[in-house]
Amino acid sequence: MPAPTLDEFLKRNVEGYLLGDIKSMSGPQPAGGCGYPLLMTVCSGIELLGALSSNLAQPFKTHGMGDKYFLDYWENALYPKDPLRAAGEVVYQLVRHGLAHSFVTKGDVLVINEAGKPHFTQTAAGVVINSNHLASEFTRSYHDEFVAKRLATNRAAMEKRFGEVWNEYEKQAKKLWHLLAPLPASPPVAGVSGSAQTSSPPAVTPGGTSATLPTTNVSRFGN
Repeated sequence: MPAPTLDEFLKRNVEGYLLGDIKSMSGPQPAGGCGYPLLMTVCSGIELLGALSSNLAQPFKTHGMGDKYFLDYWENALYPKDPLRAAGEVVYQLVRHGLAHSFVTKGDVLVINEAGKPHFTQTAAGVVINSNHLASEFTRSYHDEFVAKRLATNRAAMEKRFGEVWNEYEKQAKKLWHLLAPLPASPPVAGVSGSAQTSSPPAVTPGGTSATLPTTNVSRFGN
């Protein structure tokens, strides 16, 4: 599959899948109602946007730089002038790592998913993180900071970085793709030839409204 452009990737995978999934999982919901998955998705999004827009003078690295990408975006795009700017390291180490590797936060971190409820407050039981609030702030930062500022002023460097990301992931995939050779072929889909196709997810705008994107080939980066 040919590599998409950065704009195609942002429109489909970030504005469509990433922000679309965030909108679908946002509360209010009871315990077991996507609080952890929503927080995991936001943390992945923070690291992704940081990888695409920070440390651009150096080549992209898949190892040893995740925290740098995450913290750059957290501190300089998500919460640049907020007391929460200093909390990025805690979120990366205790929340992102805990949920990604074992689906549990490290230490007394309580996660809720409900709009209007406290976010990053301390209680007798521990620190409360409202994944709904963080998701809303992340969505805002994508439009107001990533697109309007970072992409607008560093487009060429960010397009180069996206190419590095894509090529690195293609290289990793080629090393393992042979392990999937025994899988059966997908049944034919009426009216579709060549690559499988699917309807694009709705793109989420800053106001929270959705607009269906045109049908395109399935992206390897998709859900």
